[in-house]
Amino acid sequence: MVRSGNAAITNCLISNNADSGISCWTSDEEATIADCTIVGNGGVGVEFMKSSGTITNCTVAENKGDGIYSYGFAIAITNCTIVKNGRYGIAYPSHTRITNSIISDNYYSEIDGSAVVNYCNIKGGWPGEGNIDAAPCFAFSTDYHLMADSPCIDAGTNTPVGGLPATDIEGNPRTLDGNGDGNAVTDMGAYEYNPSGSSIAVSAVSFSFGGGWPKPPPQTLLIRNSGTGTLNWEIVEDCPWLQVSPTNSISTSRISQVTLTAEPNGLPVGHYTCILTVLDPNAINSPVKIQVMLHVGALLRVPQHFSTIQAAIDAAADYDVVLVADGNYTGEGNTNLDFNGKAIAVCSRNGPNNCIIDCQNSGRAFYFHTGERTTSLVQGFTLTGGNACYDGGAIYCDQSSPTISGCKIKDNSAEYGGGIYGNRSSNLIITNCTITQNDADAGGGIYCEESTNTLISNCMVSQNSGGGIFGCE
Repeated sequence: MVRSGNAAITNCLISNNADSGISCWTSDEEATIADCTIVGNGGVGVEFMKSSGTITNCTVAENKGDGIYSYGFAIAITNCTIVKNGRYGIAYPSHTRITNSIISDNYYSEIDGSAVVNYCNIKGGWPGEGNIDAAPCFAFSTDYHLMADSPCIDAGTNTPVGGLPATDIEGNPRTLDGNGDGNAVTDMGAYEYNPSGSSIAVSAVSFSFGGGWPKPPPQTLLIRNSGTGTLNWEIVEDCPWLQVSPTNSISTSRISQVTLTAEPNGLPVGHYTCILTVLDPNAINSPVKIQVMLHVGALLRVPQHFSTIQAAIDAAADYDVVLVADGNYTGEGNTNLDFNGKAIAVCSRNGPNNCIIDCQNSGRAFYFHTGERTTSLVQGFTLTGGNACYDGGAIYCDQSSPTISGCKIKDNSAEYGGGIYGNRSSNLIITNCTITQNDADAGGGIYCEESTNTLISNCMVSQNSGGGIFGCE
């Protein structure tokens, strides 16, 4: 987290911090934030608590709190993309002026309060000159380059209050004629569409591997051309623990898939980082760099090292793996399991047919309530006999978003969410699971309340009383 008052913060990636991305606390001074990507932080993206400032050419996305929290200070926001934040896009903006920006798909609403807004794309609409309400047409859901059919191209103003930035977040000149009508007008958002050649768009700028047994599952990088012509991309890397396939291809309109496979076996406990460079010498924004991290933790075995699963969880540090041997686990220390906010993996050694957590109609198997993210993993168990008075028979996620993988979840019951219940659990991942014969008034298999970006993949959800999946979006 960055805390600053009278500061200039430029060309930075600020991501995955436990609290806010940038906090400006010094009174009577001004912070200048430009050309930054502020994504995936645990609190607010940018907060102005005692300071005014400017934010230009920035992407503020997927933060757990508000995108920007201005607290009534004089803030000028120009050519920014503010999307998919966990509360409001912009909160308390009473003295905020917003121009040439895209504000969309934030959890509660795009703008909480009054602000002067002109030449912006606001989901749901907003009064002001030049404002529109339209799908932005991003390259990917997590890559905010504009595609050729975006209504944000040439839809801004060249004369915003405070002046127009000379370039966009990648250094492309502003005021290009993106739509070919003979008039060079700036685009809305952090990225200017450049019609003069190919451009590299990627589905993520960072990947993190950790946990899993015997190794973390592969992840997929998507690459596409967000410009014109043909993109001849290749990936260059020097990372002995990472396999990349394929390493080159051609893209015009299609999306290329690249599989990233990390191999932690044989590596000492520690944290490893490498950079993938996606390049095409003829692309406008080449090269694009992607950070890949591998976290190798200690192996804590149950029952060899610890008599109960909870005892091993309590002893674990972030990125450790709690490995549970075959058996039937019941009673105190093996049910109502609590990760306590840790980014750890709790895995069975030989899969759900061999490792059972039986709650014996008393409580749940897992209770997530301390802000766990997808780096908290439950893998390879049969979870049965869960019985909750209210919600979440086998697993309850309260404002937490773990990954549940390769599990059999059956014969559990609750009022809502007999198998799994997610309450405000944005980005919850449930994959490769069988969820069957659970009982609830609604959402017998899975119930989501105020939860967004839920990913349910390769699952069988069947024979659940009260329905299979309820409320997930």
